[in-house]
Amino acid sequence: MENNRRNYYGECAGFIAALGEVMESNGEKGAKNRLLEQYRYKYSRRRAFHEELRRYGMKK
Repeated sequence: MENNRRNYYGECAGFIAALGEVMESNGEKGAKNRLLEQYRYKYSRRRAFHEELRRYGMKK
């Protein structure tokens, strides 16, 4: 993400979503969406990345 490589936004979003699902399976309720929202906030100016996050289940 730091090098602004748009070709990898989908891959990054997939890894973030998978991590959130693992956190939820370990008992943290709403961890996936919370984690996706944290990355949306951290990279607030990258709309293409936001689209990929929504593809992987980010609500909003």
